[in-house]
Formats: sequence, C-alpha cells, structure tokens
Amino acid sequence: MTQDVRERMIAIQEFTRDRTAAIVGFDEFQTRNDIVGSGVFVRVNKRIFVATVAHIIDDGKHLPTAFMMLLSHHRPLNSVFKILGERRRGGKGDADEEWDLAVAEIPPVALERTSRIAIELPDIDSDWAPQSDSAVFVHGLSESRVYARDDGGNDYGEHGYGTLPIVDAEPVDATHRPHIDLFLQYPKDGTTYGDGTALVPPLSPVGLSGGGVWSMTSRRLVGLVVAAHPHQDWVKAVRISHWVALLKEYLTSA
Repeated sequence: MTQDVRERMIAIQEFTRDRTAAIVGFDEFQTRNDIVGSGVFVRVNKRIFVATVAHIIDDGKHLPTAFMMLLSHHRPLNSVFKILGERRRGGKGDADEEWDLAVAEIPPVALERTSRIAIELPDIDSDWAPQSDSAVFVHGLSESRVYARDDGGNDYGEHGYGTLPIVDAEPVDATHRPHIDLFLQYPKDGTTYGDGTALVPPLSPVGLSGGGVWSMTSRRLVGLVVAAHPHQDWVKAVRISHWVALLKEYLTSA
C-alpha cells in the first residue's frame, strides 16, 4: 500500500467513524442480550435519526427498547438512550430479503453526549450508481472486536474497510436486484482499520449490519449494509434511496 493510499484510507476511516452509530441493544429490562449493530446519524432540522436496518431493531428473539452507543472513539459503549419512534420493513437480514431497513429517532441529547456527528440530507447521494471502479468505504462494529471484561460486561470495537462494488457478475447464492441491492467485495487479502497503520485479515462482518456505505470520492452516504455471505465473499447493502423514502414516510405519518 502506497503512502498516498494509506493516508486516504486513514482519512476516510476517521470521517466515517465520526458519523457512525455504533449500537448495542437491550431488552426492556436492560438484560444484556448484546444485539450488536451499526447505523449512521442523520439530522433533519433539529431531530436526530439513526439510519439502520430492521434486524437490529428486532432480531426475532428480543425486542430491544434501549440501546447503548459509543460516547467517544476511545470510551466503551455506556450511553443508554430510548428509541422515540421507529418504522421498519423487512425481516432478519436474510440475503434475499427485499426490505431490511429501519428509521430510529433518538433524543438529540443522546448524540450531544458523544463525539459523533450527524450528517444532513445533502450528505446523502440517492442517485449514486456503482461502477467497477467506484471505491467505497464501509464502517461499523464487528463481533471480532467484542472483548469480555472481568466485570462480566463487554467492550466493543469498530471496523472499517475500503472495497469495490460487484457489478460484472451476480454474487453466488444471491439474487441481484439492481434497483434495490448493492453487492460489495469483502476483501480477503487484508484491510485497514483502527489507526490505519496495519494490514490485517478482514474481521467478521457480523455487527456491520446498518453500517454506512460511503463513496470514497464524494464522501456521501450511498447505502446501508444488510447482510453478508456466510463465507465472507461479499456483503450486501440496500441503496440509500430506499431508506430516504422510509424516512419521508415516517416524517409524513408523524
């Protein structure tokens, strides 16, 4: 990796990390069922939303009503907030699920307590069309970076990597619907994460669900991760235009 590419990867890593909602779900009694997922903070006027996926809000086992998120880049998840309202479509992250999106609204103070930043609607590119050389960056939590503490709790780490869309071939074991899906290569030979100083094998994509897919050229949000191939050959995202449509539906109904 050249110095220029390394510096670009570090810069996009920091940019996407700052805007990522790294979240862990609880049930209504705040029992630790550790539903690990990701999202992106979005500000509309003075309201704060999390762009994420349905199977984070409801994983089919528990219905989390409270979530933790990272307070800063170095402190563990310990800021608890309630979802004020949410709408979701779709199922449990299956590779061929048509809808797996959620709009979650959180109190503005929940974001103010963190070092995170909310994007605005102009930072979303609903018209982005993937090309074979359209480099993107994906960022979110990874189950590979969940570490048990002596007190019985966990610490959580984030993971980011750069990759390219799959546009010239249909991924194995998936139906490609170009108007909905984005399929992205999951690199086998190493990626950058953390401070960007080391190349490591890819971490588990579990936990990246809801994580943003960002254009490395414009740094605008173009998709949300919804599923991964069991052998990590690819990850699947939904085009961000579908989440924007869900947000507009939520705002109209609310």
